[in-house]
Amino acid sequence: MNTIISMLLLFVYNSLNKDVYYDIAVYILDHLDEMESISIENIAHNCHTSTITIKKFYNLLGIESFKKFKTLLNDTRVGRLEQIKFRYSQINEEEIFEQVKILSHNKLLRKEIFMSDIEKVVDFIYDAKRTYINGAIFPLALTLNFVEDMKIFGKPFYIEQLNYKYNMNDYNEDDLLFIITITGRYLMQNKQSFLKMYESSAKKVILTQNSIFQTFYVFDCMIPLYGSDDSETENLIVIEILNLIKYRYFMKYINKGEKV
Repeated sequence: MNTIISMLLLFVYNSLNKDVYYDIAVYILDHLDEMESISIENIAHNCHTSTITIKKFYNLLGIESFKKFKTLLNDTRVGRLEQIKFRYSQINEEEIFEQVKILSHNKLLRKEIFMSDIEKVVDFIYDAKRTYINGAIFPLALTLNFVEDMKIFGKPFYIEQLNYKYNMNDYNEDDLLFIITITGRYLMQNKQSFLKMYESSAKKVILTQNSIFQTFYVFDCMIPLYGSDDSETENLIVIEILNLIKYRYFMKYINKGEKV
């Protein structure tokens, strides 16, 4: 993953303060489909800044002109979709599921139950006006490839790190909160932020190995992990589960049953 879109995502992901450059990056990521027709004046107006600041921003990314910046964004979108289509022509749902199962030491529930939950998440993402991936700095780093491709699919996706500043968004009933907490400890250490998410009207999906979230809380969907700690293997499982969600989303809503 080494594209202009991934650079923008890394910029957003690593912004500790939501300054004007953060706002510019978020705006561009939210309007990828429209960037060919959006002028530098439009971006400046909508980000409440100047065209000089927009120029400084794309220069900061190593791009010399606004025309080149827009060309790179468009070429990335088109090329990435072709890459995804080709990759998914070489694999199928069963192969990805088996990889998750192997990494989980064959502790997964029956395939039909697991895939039913995956399909539910896919539909939640499709129906959501905005999807927020919430969690600690790590494992959110594992989601960058997934978020980039969902952005390319045209879905409004946002990475939201839980931290002690308690500066999260207000969530609506047409939003989706995708919470990733492998051990669950981080949510317990940030109880105020967690409860704000949990008590909101948004749909909530959680990916975790901590059974307390199944015992004492009710989520719209819970995808269980089967390890006992935050290991490298568990990280690989998270990546493969996200890949499976992305595969099903692509086949159902982007490719729409066409042969790849």
